[in-house]
Amino acid sequence: MTEKDIVIIGGGPGGYVAAIHAAHLGANVALVEKDTLGGTCLNRGRIPTKTLARSVGVLNDAKRSKDFGVIAENISADLPTIVARKRKVVSQLVAGVEQLMKANKISVHMCECCNNQM
Repeated sequence: MTEKDIVIIGGGPGGYVAAIHAAHLGANVALVEKDTLGGTCLNRGRIPTKTLARSVGVLNDAKRSKDFGVIAENISADLPTIVARKRKVVSQLVAGVEQLMKANKISVHMCECCNNQM
């Protein structure tokens, strides 16, 4: 590994934004993450929750469609598809953060010593 000006611990919204900012200021930056880039919000918190909530909202709207003059029968939820959509959304956003790291020449190091334990 080459010498770095700054090492940032944690690839959540605070960490990756700080890394990008430091890189823009000319620093040679490394970012260390123990799990997945994007942090809790992106991977297990707000984003997955909002994605699942959106699916429930669509289901509820479909069930109430008759109130709006739209006939939709046999409305049901397909849980595996809902979960797959949530995973796809999260994966796309994580890939976006990874691309930001590459574009800003920030070296990302996954911490194996943490063994993904919180």
